[in-house]
Amino acid sequence: MIKSIFAESDNTIYEKTSSLNAGVDAVLELMKVSSSAGIFNSRIILKFDLDQVSSSMAEGDISKSLSTPKFYLNLYQTDSQEIPLEYKLVAYPISQSWSPGEGRKLDPVALNKFDNIGSSWTYRNKTSPTTADVPARDIKWTSQSLAEGSVMLFSSVTGGGTWYSSHYGTQSFSHESSDLRMDVTPVINKILSTMGSNGKYINDGIILLRSGSQETDATKYGRNAFFSRETNT
Repeated sequence: MIKSIFAESDNTIYEKTSSLNAGVDAVLELMKVSSSAGIFNSRIILKFDLDQVSSSMAEGDISKSLSTPKFYLNLYQTDSQEIPLEYKLVAYPISQSWSPGEGRKLDPVALNKFDNIGSSWTYRNKTSPTTADVPARDIKWTSQSLAEGSVMLFSSVTGGGTWYSSHYGTQSFSHESSDLRMDVTPVINKILSTMGSNGKYINDGIILLRSGSQETDATKYGRNAFFSRETNT
């Protein structure tokens, strides 16, 4: 049995424009800019409604049909520019809540009201459209971490999401299409097993990024663009 679940929220967060929200863009982008000004990445965050999956597993419906259920993250390429022949992507379960927002990457500043509300590289959920209330009202990612509570700096721009580093999915690409079909079974199992005080699982979604040194080295990895939930194609 195959069940398809479409994203209910997604966004690209950009290190170089660290408070920019792109929550309603038609594409999701993995980009890396390497220049004399520094190294700047983007990452993709997504959230899926897993209630039906959780209920089916609790009731035994999934285990009856599949002894070891598998979960795959599928993203479809809309454009790729100057990507290498070989590279690797990794996905982790996000460890903090966030909101998608309603901004677009190319909106002029006059329209995006201080880069718009919602999630960005710096913010999990920017709640104020003005600079005056930022310290009191905006909610930031607690670190720019590889693991909840740990710290890694990227060009001194804090943020970039937080996640559980011990549960992940990976996909390596070699002379092939950029379409993504990644086994994220450990990621989904972690989400479904992380319980809140109300006894319900905590679903903060998935973050997708380049693997290890492919984010931090000086190599340019171009642009991978995928259709988002907002696409009309």
